[in-house]
Formats: sequence, C-alpha cells, structure tokens
Amino acid sequence: MTRLRLLFCHGLGATPRNGISVKIQQWAEQHHIQTYGLNYRDYGNAERIWNVNDWRRDIVTALKADDAKTVIVGSSAGCQAVLRAAVDAPEAIGGLLLFSPGVGLGIDYMERVIPGSVEKLQHGEILSHPSADPTIKIKVDLDNLMEFVNNCVSKTHHRIRLDCPVRIVHGMKDKLVPFQNSIKLLSQIDSPNKALYLINDGHFITDRTTIEQALESLWDAIEADM
Repeated sequence: MTRLRLLFCHGLGATPRNGISVKIQQWAEQHHIQTYGLNYRDYGNAERIWNVNDWRRDIVTALKADDAKTVIVGSSAGCQAVLRAAVDAPEAIGGLLLFSPGVGLGIDYMERVIPGSVEKLQHGEILSHPSADPTIKIKVDLDNLMEFVNNCVSKTHHRIRLDCPVRIVHGMKDKLVPFQNSIKLLSQIDSPNKALYLINDGHFITDRTTIEQALESLWDAIEADM
C-alpha cells in the first residue's frame, strides 16, 4: 500500500501550531498517520518581505524530501502556496484539504486585514501584518502582495488539474475571503473526487467536528483509490 503522510501549511499571521493544526494532529495520531506542520523558512524574519512563492518553494522542498505521497492541509493564504506547489509537483500529492483558501482575491482584501492599508501600500510603505504570535514579525509591501493577487493559480489557470481527491471547507460568514471564491475554485479544479463544504462559520475554522469530517471524507476517498 502507498505510504502516506500529512503536511499542514498554515496561513499568514498564524503559527504552525494553532487551533486547527492541533485538532488535525490529534486526528492523525488517532489514525496512526505521520503528520507535521511546515515551518516556513524565514517566516517572521523582519528583514524579509513576505512573498507567497517563498512558501511555495518550502512546500515543494518538503514534498521532494520524502518518497511518501503527501496529503496537504492548507489554511487561508497557505492554500494558495499549496495550490502553486501542487501544480509544480503533482506526482507527490496524495490529496488536498483546503480551509478558507485565500484565492481569487484583489488587493482590497488588505483593507479587511488592516483598514487604511491599501493607500499606504500604494505610496510605497512597508507594513507590519497582524500575527497571532507577537514575536513573529511579518512585513508586506505592494509588489509582493500583487504577486499573491495577480498570479494566484485560480487566475493563471482556467482549469487546475489535480489527479487526487480534494476537499474545501469555507465559512459562509467569512469576512476576509468570500466563500464564493471557493465555489469558483471548486469549479476550476479537475479532480476525480472533489467536494466543497460550506459551513456556518467565519474565516478561522476550529470546530473539531467539521475538521474531522473533512479529514475522514478525504482519507476515505484516498484509500478508495489505492
């Protein structure tokens, strides 16, 4: 049987060990699945400006570091890096689970993160992005954020071919990323087994039942293909 491992990729401003990752870790331990959270290189380095392709690089490196098929769970902005990496190295992916994927956005989404930020960015300012851990310093500027916005896989690919099961979970009360973006993303994904779960929640999904049901559904689909 193909060996599987689970990789968690958090979002911008989050940490590898947070509310959702802890529940994923606990579920994986109960099912005897090797799992770990990716520590992005240079994440929180105040001397570097955040660029989603740095995360993409780190994910591809992690995928190539092991012969096992990898099931990736992404959250928020981490999902865009996950999708870019999945396009780069599709043969290494066993399945994808995306929570509140940060795709299909315009630069105006930064207004929802930091009110008044877009004008400052357009005037060349480098801003500090909010972080759950105050010791993590995240710097953003307009050029790098426009890379995140303009070269999102959902914009550069009319169809996104993923030869693995895919699950997406999005809260209909999400004030950062509209759930309609996930509906469009699902329609673009060419996968033999895909599903979108719209739930009564916001951007940060921590409900254990929701997380575990999505994992169970994805894992059942993966094992059915083996």
